[in-house]
Amino acid sequence: MMFGVSRSELFLFMKQMAVLSERGVSLNIVLRQLQRDIHNRSLKKALLQVAEEVERGVEFPDALSAHPRIFDQVVVSVIRAGFSSGDLAVALRQASDYLRRMDEIGREVRGALYYPGFILVFVAISMLLFFIKGFPWIYIKIVELKVKITPELQSLKEISDWVLSVDLTLIVSVLGGMALLGAILAVTPYRRFGLAVVPYIPLVGKIIRFSALERLSRTWMVQVSNGVQILPALTAAFRASGSILVTMVEVELLSSIRRGEGLADAFAEYPIFDGVFQQLIRTGEESGDLGGALASLADYLGAQVQYRMKLATSVLPLLVMLVVFAAVGYLLVTILIPLTEFDPFPASDPLNKL
Repeated sequence: MMFGVSRSELFLFMKQMAVLSERGVSLNIVLRQLQRDIHNRSLKKALLQVAEEVERGVEFPDALSAHPRIFDQVVVSVIRAGFSSGDLAVALRQASDYLRRMDEIGREVRGALYYPGFILVFVAISMLLFFIKGFPWIYIKIVELKVKITPELQSLKEISDWVLSVDLTLIVSVLGGMALLGAILAVTPYRRFGLAVVPYIPLVGKIIRFSALERLSRTWMVQVSNGVQILPALTAAFRASGSILVTMVEVELLSSIRRGEGLADAFAEYPIFDGVFQQLIRTGEESGDLGGALASLADYLGAQVQYRMKLATSVLPLLVMLVVFAAVGYLLVTILIPLTEFDPFPASDPLNKL
């Protein structure tokens, strides 16, 4: 989300601009038409100002750059390159494709994080309700049967008593606090801490890392392919990665490149950039086709994200099922073991003497 404008909305706007520009519609008419059709207020207001600036003679990229919270440096750089070369429609198409993929990456990462979180919350709430409502009733019935209470069953009773003794307000407050903490970690500057921790989460950690590297390589590629110089393009790419583990090496890595060190050698100093990343950068550097190498790298990283997403979404349900079955099995065995000693016809029962 960029100042009230989502990437999907910005992607749709760029795609519409590209289609109209490819058909030869003048820039002024395109801006005015799209400004009337768009429903997002922030984008609508920005486009109105951009259209007015363009009509006064300001160049289109300069008018866009006046709204950095909506049109970021990467988009403006690509459009500026296309505007200068006379291929604005092509640049708009590239910008829309870039925004589309960046939006897809964001959705994939959120999906990787939200899915296990939802499962864990669901299981936790189910267990909480069991110990509040289900187990006390079961325990009373077992006691009424006058069977021996096993240590395991007594432990469950203590857990249930503890849960019941805790004020419901406290439980709600803890859950609300966890939700608030998640929201805080999603907001700058606390977001930096969250972004540093997330890559170490099992299963989804590599999805986060590969998606950050894909954002970096794709952002770098789309700028280099449009004639933006390597270092400014790489600086913008680092900022677009969305990962503190990537951006924390930015200053040192860029300094190494400015001192004359090769691109591949500079990246090789940091473990977060694996062998394939380094090799493709080296290939592009040596062949003079850095844009093509970055495109291949972005596709490779995107394939890694897709593969690990499928792996996570297939393994996580299995792990959750195993944990749930193990927990339910333990509860059932613990509850049923005392019942094996229950005698429906005790010796003291007068009916047994008949």
